[in-house]
Order: sequence, then C-alpha cells, then structure tokens
Amino acid sequence: MSTRTLCACAVMLLAASSFAATQNKLQNRPQQNRARETARAKFTSLRQKVEKANLQKDILGARKALLGLHALAPGHSATTYNLACMNALAGRRAEALHWLDMFVRMGQVADAAKDPDLASIAGDKSFLKLMERMKANRAAVERGSTWTTLDGAGLLAEDITYDRKTRSFFVTSLLAKKVLRIDKDKKVSEFADLSKDPGWPVFAVALQSGTNPALWVAAAALPDFSASPNAEWGKTALLKLDMESGRILERFEPAPDGAVRVLGDIAVSDGGTVVVSDGHSGGVYLLNSGERQMKGIDSDEFISPQTPAFDRDALSVFVADYVRGIGRIDLRSGRVTWLTHDDSVATAEIDGLYLHGDQLIAVQNGRGVQRIVSLALNASHTAIKGAEVLAANSEAFADPTHGVLVDDAFYYLSHSGWDGLDRNGNAKAGAALPRPSVRIVNVAEPAAPPRQAVKR
Repeated sequence: MSTRTLCACAVMLLAASSFAATQNKLQNRPQQNRARETARAKFTSLRQKVEKANLQKDILGARKALLGLHALAPGHSATTYNLACMNALAGRRAEALHWLDMFVRMGQVADAAKDPDLASIAGDKSFLKLMERMKANRAAVERGSTWTTLDGAGLLAEDITYDRKTRSFFVTSLLAKKVLRIDKDKKVSEFADLSKDPGWPVFAVALQSGTNPALWVAAAALPDFSASPNAEWGKTALLKLDMESGRILERFEPAPDGAVRVLGDIAVSDGGTVVVSDGHSGGVYLLNSGERQMKGIDSDEFISPQTPAFDRDALSVFVADYVRGIGRIDLRSGRVTWLTHDDSVATAEIDGLYLHGDQLIAVQNGRGVQRIVSLALNASHTAIKGAEVLAANSEAFADPTHGVLVDDAFYYLSHSGWDGLDRNGNAKAGAALPRPSVRIVNVAEPAAPPRQAVKR
C-alpha cells in the first residue's frame, strides 16, 4: 500500500491492497449462472482492455476503457490521472487538463511534471498552475496527536474497537494472531491468543454492546501470505469471543462453494446483527442475531468491499469498496446504491469507514495520498456534500488502517506496518516493522485542539 506514482502504463494499480493488506484483491469469484455481469467481472474486463491497448500502443482504445472504469468507479484518483495521461498522448490538450485538474481537486499528488505521458502539455500555463496547486496537496495536515504507542514492533496492528464499560480498547495483531487490550491507563495486555485456534491471521475486531456484550473477530488464512498455514489457505471464520475471558464462544463460516474467502472487516449493531465483508472475493455477508448461517447481501455490486458502517437507523449499512467508492445496502430489500458526489471527492482506497452524525470518517491508505477524511453527508445520507482532510502527509502519521469513534473523538491506528511488507507478508529487504501507534483527532470540531484521552 505504499504510495506510488500513478502513470498511464501502471493503471493496474487501481486495486491496491485489501484491508490495508495484500495486493491480491482481484481474483474472480467462481462463475455462476447470472443474468447480468457482476461488478468484478466488468472491472476485470475493462482492466484487461486497458492492458491490451497499452501493449498495442492503442491510445484511443485505452482511453475508451479508462472512461468505462471511471463510470464504474468515479471516485478513483488513479483512473482520473491515467485519463489525463491518455488524453495528453492523444493530443487532446483540453481534456488532459480537465482530468488533471480533477485529480488535483481530489487532493492527490503525482510526479506529473516529470511524467513523459504528459510532456505534450507540460509547457502549458494551465499545467504549470496545476503543478503549483498540487504542491498544496503535499502539505502536512495533522489535527490530532498520538494517544499511545504500542510496545513491540512486528505486531502489524490491523483493527481497533472500544468498550465503554471497561474503558478499554481492543486491537488485533495480524502477525501475532492475537487480540490485545489497552486499558484506561494505556497498559497493554493480551486479551485473546488465537495463534493455535484458529491459527490464522486476525483481521477485524468489533464490539457488540447492549445486554449481551461480546467481541467479534474475523480471522482468515490469506492465500500466499507467510503468516497463513499453507494447508489452510482460503479458510476463514467469524468468531464471537467472551468479553471476560476472550475464549471463543461461537464461530461462523461462509457456506462452502469452493471459493477462497477472506473475511476482513466487521460492523455489529447493539442488537447483535453482524455485517462482514470479504475484500478478497467481493462478498458482503449478513448474520442476523440468533441465526447460524451468514447470507450474501452484496448483489454482486462490490469489487473489493472493506469496512461496513451501520446507518443511524441500523436498517441500512454503508460499505466502503476499495475500488468503486461507498455503497449503501438496504438490509430490508437488499438494494445497493452508491453515494453520489462531485468529481473533487476521492472515494476509492477507503479501508476504514465510520458514521458520526451526518459525516463519514474515512481512512484512505492506498497508493494515493494516505489520509483521514471527513465526508459530509446530505440529510438522507445518500450523497456526499464535501470532504475535509483531517490528517495527511505528516511524519507522525503513516500507514493507517482502521479506527473507532468514542463520542466526538476518532482513535485510529497509525504506523501499522503494512508498508514494510511485500505482497506475501514478508518483511521487505532492509525494512523494520514500526511500533504501531494509536492517534486521536476530534471530529466534531476538526479545527479545535484534539482531546488527549478518552473522557472518563
């Protein structure tokens, strides 16, 4: 998930790593008899057309396929930049500047001045003005502070949740295959050791509050990942843990269909309704309280679904798709709609997503600008009115994954360690995994000084 320059010939970077995890999101689900083309199939077809056109130096063919990708995923900055490049190569000056202007308004950065694909417009006054504006996108934005730093490098901290009753945070360590607890005094202890059962990397964690509190965890033996047992690649489970002992109370698995599944992100309502996503295979599942079998609710609309977030009525759920943007699933009808927004809002590469009043707090961690963003919603929660960056380009802020809201404070994981791993989960040559930190930012009044601790 390291930031990379987005160039025309590298358009395949559109789908970066899932869960802030691997770069393996694009495997197709098994073909079934469907009346229409799935979003993943359409995305794969368009990618292949871009690849083929690039190899054949068919600029107009690549441009046409890129326009198809933009229609499918209008909030993806990589597509936007690549359209600027292809139009510049095609001699379409005005269109190239249009797409590059859109890319800059999205808050993104690239080494555009040195990109040979843009050479035909590099001397244009409008291009030079865009380069000046892009400099502002590189400025550090940090309205928060570090709340605590965990001891021990190599944890690969992935997700975090909060328990009001004990005033404790729970953090998953993907490589250690454990759930850690951080108490109100910031003391860290082991809450649940899952290294033997199930023995797979631990991804998401979410708290079920209310009368029957429990901790929900998603674990998966991610294929081709060094921390996953080879013999169990593709196995995954949703685990319900006892809040006192950390022991496994129940486990739930997707219905077997021969597909590789990787349950990765979770949302849980107070009543015990669970929504869990599978960014590896494109599924979103619903587990109603008291039921034993998860059912798919994605309607084949998602390419790489990430964190779900219940809307205020709990009758619908937002789901961040790492490629397409933010979907909204009506849990009664199963209908999927997509939040609309103007072309200055980048909605792709969102890993963590959380509802706070009439705003969604998003963690973006792809190859574009890594940042924490507040997305203002309209009254019906069907459209994004605007975006405000809360954190980006700061030395104290890097490699974020997920977070949790505690009243008006957003606590999120930074320096997770993903940037130090290769696609197989091995440490990159010369790289040392950092100590993860928990940072805090006030999301009620972003310009105000952040709170330094959870209110007791």
